[in-house]
Amino acid sequence: LLDVGCGRGGPGLCIAQKTGASLIGIDILPEAIAQAKVLKDRLYPTVNAEFSAGTFVETGLPPACVRGLMSVDSFWMVLDKTAALQELARVLEPGGRLVITTWVPPYLPFDEMLGDAGFRLLSIEETEGWRERQMAVYTGILTNRRQLILALGERAAQVLIAEAEQAPERLSTSPRCLVVAERLQS
Repeated sequence: LLDVGCGRGGPGLCIAQKTGASLIGIDILPEAIAQAKVLKDRLYPTVNAEFSAGTFVETGLPPACVRGLMSVDSFWMVLDKTAALQELARVLEPGGRLVITTWVPPYLPFDEMLGDAGFRLLSIEETEGWRERQMAVYTGILTNRRQLILALGERAAQVLIAEAEQAPERLSTSPRCLVVAERLQS
């Protein structure tokens, strides 16, 4: 299982523990990777998991090396979504599943982009009650900036703070969706 944009690793580690899957976590922030390793050692010592720095566009992984791919609320921040989907298709074995949550603006032809990258869209559905929960998260981030910086480090905290300041105005037109796709046979 590959978790791209894994952050501190919680969701991927939880799924790996429940399913017995081996986990590869990739995040752009070295601080997040360090914290994911600590979380793994402290709460998930029996899970086979590795964490390393990388991006949606440059995972650093060999072709067709994972059966499943997940990402929780990170894909929307990727600037070159076409290149990202191509890289995800490259590392996912044929028949493997991609499952992500992301915000999907109306101008983004997500189903076409998936098809062009070698995926078949299986489902895309808006997450119930997402807006209220997301606004509560942003309020919490902004209210607790100082504690967040102490807990995560300046660089990682500033990424979340910037998102909390800038993203709310986009939420009215971009629903948070659960996207499930299958990697087509080559």
